[in-house]
Amino acid sequence: MVIYNHFVWVVRSEHYDPSRSVVLTGFMGAGKTTVGSLVANLLNRPFYDLDEIILQSYGEAPFNLMLEGDEQKFREIEKNTAFELLRKRPSVIAFGGGTMEDARVREKALSSSFVVYLKASFSTLWERIQSSNTFRPLAQKLGRDGLERLLAQREANYDKAHFTVFAELYEPAFLAKVIRH
Repeated sequence: MVIYNHFVWVVRSEHYDPSRSVVLTGFMGAGKTTVGSLVANLLNRPFYDLDEIILQSYGEAPFNLMLEGDEQKFREIEKNTAFELLRKRPSVIAFGGGTMEDARVREKALSSSFVVYLKASFSTLWERIQSSNTFRPLAQKLGRDGLERLLAQREANYDKAHFTVFAELYEPAFLAKVIRH
C-alpha cells in the first residue's frame, strides 16, 4: 500500500509487468475511456474501449438488449469481445462497467493483465452520468437508486483489481501518469 497526497493507492505490485496489458475497470462515469486513452498514449500502446468496440461491431442493438430486458444476451457479446481484446497484447483496455461480473473474464484479466480499478463515490459517478452525452441504457433503465444498488453489488469484483485509484480527486492526465508508473 502506498500513501500519496493523503490518499491511499492500493497496489499489488507483484502483478505489475510492463509486458502485460493494462485493463481499466470501474462503474460507469469513473473515467475509464478518458484515462485509458491517456495511459495508452503514455505507454505507446493501442487503446481499446470495450463498449466502443461492441458499438462499432454491432451498432446500438446490443445496448438496446439491456433496455428490452435481455441483459444476458448483451453480457454474452460483451464477454466474447472482452476475451478477444485480452488476446491483443500489450494494449490498454477499458472494460464496460459490468465486464468484471463475469467470473471467467475477471479471472482471465487478473491472470493476464494489470487490472486497475478507477474508484469514485456514487455521488460523483451520478453527477458524471447525468452530465454525459454517452448512451447509458442501464442508467435509463435503473435510475439513480437502482444504479447505486448496482454499484454496491459490483464493488467486490472491482476490488479484486491489482491497483485501485481514487479517480474523483485528480485530473485524468495525473491518473494516467500514476497508472503508467
